[in-house]
Amino acid sequence: MSILSFIYDLIFGPLILLFDAVYSIMFRMLNNEGASIIALSLAINLLILPLYRRADAMQEEERVRLEKLQPGIDHIDHIKKVFKGDERFMMLQTFYRQNHYKPYYALSGSISLLLEIPFFIAAFRFLSGLELLKGNPYGPIADLSLPDGLLHIAGIHINLLPILMTLINIVSGIIYTRGMPLKSKIQLYGMALIFLLLLYDSPSGLVFYWTLNNLFSLIKNVFYKIKNPVAVICAICTGLACVLLPAVLFLFKLPTPRIQHFVTAALIALLFPLPAYLVLRKRDLRISLKPAEKSDASLFLICCAAITVLTGLLIPSAVISASPAEFMDME
Repeated sequence: MSILSFIYDLIFGPLILLFDAVYSIMFRMLNNEGASIIALSLAINLLILPLYRRADAMQEEERVRLEKLQPGIDHIDHIKKVFKGDERFMMLQTFYRQNHYKPYYALSGSISLLLEIPFFIAAFRFLSGLELLKGNPYGPIADLSLPDGLLHIAGIHINLLPILMTLINIVSGIIYTRGMPLKSKIQLYGMALIFLLLLYDSPSGLVFYWTLNNLFSLIKNVFYKIKNPVAVICAICTGLACVLLPAVLFLFKLPTPRIQHFVTAALIALLFPLPAYLVLRKRDLRISLKPAEKSDASLFLICCAAITVLTGLLIPSAVISASPAEFMDME
């Protein structure tokens, strides 16, 4: 085994198995390929939300740090123009040391983009070769294993999902980078165009998953800008439950009893956040969804441990259930 293959298996292998385990569980509950992709996207995003919150906090710390160092940075630009070689290097190192700044801190400004890469590769490998998607439609998509080709103009088939994915990504980037330097904006818009080129001819199931990821990111960024995001989320959840629950119970019958029970239980659960929030508010407990602070470190570590434990429990059980005879010792 080569070093590159070992690194690939070490980093991306567990993520692909995680995608497989989560999708298998969702498909057993929903028995629908497209709906399982939606559930997979929601589950993965909720699992890694603490990672993104910590990444957002690190980016904010880097932005504040650079604002404080801006006068010195302007002086550094002058130093780079005037001095060369060891003299310039020593002067720059002295400036960084006096201000407790290490050059690798600049990487924290790109940590969100770096965090997306392993999950994108895992999703690409898993959904691109998923046999369940072959020949199966979902809504207007004729085949989840092929490019969508939803637009037909003058006999030319245009894939609509990658364009929609890019537009959502750009809108999310506009909201997220408000007040940030031009370099951060160029990074996000450049990544949006790269994803468009990479995924334009990809299977629609994969593009649908990544479009949902971008939509989740857009919602997250919008709620970061709201003064009281928890109250808004609770109100939306309760409003959706009040509208959809009577429709599911009395007007529409879902494809299978399992889906009917699952959706009903989920909608009933959505009735509780708003009353719980009102009770907590009366007790003067402040809840915030803003980027992580020091108090979020424990939540971050707990979620990392939970992901590790769940992966360790679910993946072996899924492997064993696929072929029990291979793991049995008759003696």
